[in-house]
Amino acid sequence: MKASKQIPLRERVQKQLIKRVRARLPGAVLDRVPALMAADIPDEKVSLRDTSYPVQVTQILKETDKAVTIRFRPMEGYRLHYRAGQYVRVAVQLGSSIFRRCYSLTSSPEESDMAITVKKVFRGRVSQHLVRRLKEGDVFSIEDPQGDFVLPANHTYDSRYVMIAAGSGIAPVFALIKDILAKNPDADVLLLYSNRSNDEVIYRKALDHMAKFYRSLSVEYFFTRQGSRRKKRKLTDEYVLQQIADPSKAYIYISAPTRLTNSLVDIFKQAGIDDE
Repeated sequence: MKASKQIPLRERVQKQLIKRVRARLPGAVLDRVPALMAADIPDEKVSLRDTSYPVQVTQILKETDKAVTIRFRPMEGYRLHYRAGQYVRVAVQLGSSIFRRCYSLTSSPEESDMAITVKKVFRGRVSQHLVRRLKEGDVFSIEDPQGDFVLPANHTYDSRYVMIAAGSGIAPVFALIKDILAKNPDADVLLLYSNRSNDEVIYRKALDHMAKFYRSLSVEYFFTRQGSRRKKRKLTDEYVLQQIADPSKAYIYISAPTRLTNSLVDIFKQAGIDDE
């Protein structure tokens, strides 16, 4: 005699709820919530379409010899909501394999197209493909924007901001600055931006133009290597502290390699600056 299969009450209720949700939601929405819809159906496989949105490249801008900004637009009528400073996971198919990489959104939410900036990495298959081979009209996929490197919820556009970036770490900071100044052209924003040389400065033209247009924006460049056009000027912890007149009235954002970030965080703690 076969034993009857007893289904726990909780599981039966979950299944009934999922059936009701499926009956009420459009198919296009169901495609984007696989975790909920397949919560108790392990036999269903989650595909790339289940978790991502197709986007089409609208423009590619060369920033440096190794970096490009890729502007794109979601297809199929989708419009993704995000906050400046967040990132997306990009999925590209190379041969028979799909590769995923995370890139900060460099566009602000008010812009018609979304954008990421990709810097070519040595032996990086995805970055090499995006920088060298991607062209206008091409299609790739992105997942939902996420991340908490965003502006504070209160007094967002009337505060003082000190932005510290190094290398490609400028990407989310660039989006934050654009968002702040679009909402409040008189916002007090200081950008301290470090690179190895002048040739590696991303968004140089855009930043210089913004600094001329918005008098409240100050941009300072720092270089760790001596160059023919720019003298070596290293960003130091002491200099950063000098630029923060009153820490209680400033928001400080750091987007840089771990070594520089940890060094700055340590000196901020020593100066009594709150972590938040």
